[in-house]
Amino acid sequence: MWKSFDKVKKADIESLITSKISEQKVVEYKRDLPGNTDSEKVEFARDIVSFANTAGGDVLFGVSDIRDEKGDATGAPEEAVGVEASNIEAQIRRLEDLLRYGISPRISGIQIKAIHGFPRGPVVVLRVPRSWHGPHMVTLNTKPVFLRPRHQR
Repeated sequence: MWKSFDKVKKADIESLITSKISEQKVVEYKRDLPGNTDSEKVEFARDIVSFANTAGGDVLFGVSDIRDEKGDATGAPEEAVGVEASNIEAQIRRLEDLLRYGISPRISGIQIKAIHGFPRGPVVVLRVPRSWHGPHMVTLNTKPVFLRPRHQR
């Protein structure tokens, strides 16, 4: 990971953007928090399981990707805009519930925090440690499946 979780600040996120640090095995950018559809919840759980089953990593919600000419994400960050949420604490609890009930066995040591000061709202940083109690699998509304990060497939 790039920095101790409790020391991650707004300037660190801005530095990722200005340095154009692309997604890799340990960093993933998402413009929005996962929604309430089953497919969005499963995609979220898959991302977390992928990190836990390998080296761990950070998911940054509220960071948009640069898009190519086809409109596909390139993995390079465009800007940190934050996420729109009227109650960010409730959204963080919702993510924690998805992790608690959608992954087996549970992943211990996940940390989540909101970093304020961005145009649309806070950037939510979710740190997933490498797990020694896996492999973990997504069990939320899907046939249980073990995963590795997309970057390693």
